[in-house]
Amino acid sequence: MSGDITREIREGPDDRLYPGWYLKQRLSEERREDPLRVLSTVEASRELGFKPATWRQWCEEKRIEGAFLCDGRWRIPLTAARAHILRLQAVSTQRRSGPRGPYRTHYQEAS
Repeated sequence: MSGDITREIREGPDDRLYPGWYLKQRLSEERREDPLRVLSTVEASRELGFKPATWRQWCEEKRIEGAFLCDGRWRIPLTAARAHILRLQAVSTQRRSGPRGPYRTHYQEAS
């Protein structure tokens, strides 16, 4: 355990019981806030979506800044992974704008 939750347990009364859901919630909050956190491809998949193979491919293609190999496994900085997702979302919204194919142009000319 780390951070505030560790201090809370250490300084609290010895007979205090903590429900599992509370500990899980507090630990997940602390994990998300760590800007230097490094994820594996499986962790990135669980937390941010996409398949682990997709994360590996992006790392191999050097599309994620700061990703590195350690003992044959890719490590991805959390901030870089989030930035990559934001870039993907920006590109996908740009592609959706504007007319979509010749049928729209043809339809507009006929009106």
